[in-house]
Amino acid sequence: MNIAELKTKAEEIVESIKDKGVYWKENNLIDYKLELSLSKEVNVVTIFLRNFAKDILAFANKEGGMLFLGFNENRDTGEITDEGLQENNINILRAIDLKDLSDQFMKMYDTQINVDIHPFNIAARRFYYVLIEKQGTILVPKNDFLDYGLKKGDVIYRGAGGNIRANDKTSEFNTFIETKVNEKNKEFMQIWSGLLPEVFDINPKEILILNPKQGKVYGYNSKNKILASTDIEIDTKEDGPINVILNAISAGEIGKISTTEGKPIYKLVGEIVLNGEKTKESTSMHSIHEEIKEKSKYKISNIQLKSVMQYLGWVRNKTFNIEKPKNEDINPDFSDFIWIETVDNLKRKKKVVFSPKAVPPLLEVVENPTKHTEIFGVLLKEKSK
Repeated sequence: MNIAELKTKAEEIVESIKDKGVYWKENNLIDYKLELSLSKEVNVVTIFLRNFAKDILAFANKEGGMLFLGFNENRDTGEITDEGLQENNINILRAIDLKDLSDQFMKMYDTQINVDIHPFNIAARRFYYVLIEKQGTILVPKNDFLDYGLKKGDVIYRGAGGNIRANDKTSEFNTFIETKVNEKNKEFMQIWSGLLPEVFDINPKEILILNPKQGKVYGYNSKNKILASTDIEIDTKEDGPINVILNAISAGEIGKISTTEGKPIYKLVGEIVLNGEKTKESTSMHSIHEEIKEKSKYKISNIQLKSVMQYLGWVRNKTFNIEKPKNEDINPDFSDFIWIETVDNLKRKKKVVFSPKAVPPLLEVVENPTKHTEIFGVLLKEKSK
């Protein structure tokens, strides 16, 4: 689940507690924590990761999940009570900088984990929930992080209401890997079967070359155990399969074209066409964010960058969803910088994309500290020199 989906689910759980006094049981998506173990000699991010690094990794490696903080669960009876957080816990959570947290994840896994933290009240008691987004790849610590309870090579995932270390048993490791492989295979097969049903003469995972100019697809016929080709009808209109595929690849929706990750390895000959012309150059939110982080002297999170977009008038809602955008959230007057692009016409799938030209105006605002308090409510922290 992505952050937006998790937030909707978390708010539903909070309302259930407030309105009905009904507590959802711990499961593969939910965990309750009463309080943080605190240490005075380390910074707030280290305290946070000492408490939750293993839970975050486990949820990210499965379906994503939610930590509800300030709740006590009786392990014998399963009864959950809303105790609320102490002030010293709240001060720690309030001080967490998501950018600093992301930097720690990069050090641990060479990739980011999308995490969000939200406060809420029940009567006069104060609580937080932490949202952890599902990862498309398996995250494994690249070194020992014993302070966080993690060892190099740990494969940890969420299951049966708790964290499971797949390394402990061969059967658990095989089960976890098989689940991940099946997820990827299912995703890949669904994309191809929806776009070009003809390719089932050749296993979609075995496609080597797709040539729309000749109306041919080449690959391995596993049934007859030979290299083979089959004819496909190429519809070159904007909403035809070939342009749907090309748009999907350009948006990262079809698995990476790579020579380093095993199959599928394939070559695609063609170009994206829109109204008879090539589409304008586009890039992702992730790439824009990385460019801003590299060029700015300030630390800025993904969520804060969306606030800048709202300040500039590009978007009407700073919590807009990249993967499931609403037309009303994006201001069409700024289509030179941001727009919604169709990546799969058959499935009516759309995505928010950006022009590389969006970087300079965003960076100009981020670099202007006189605007920080107005936009973010606080001054952004400068990077360590």
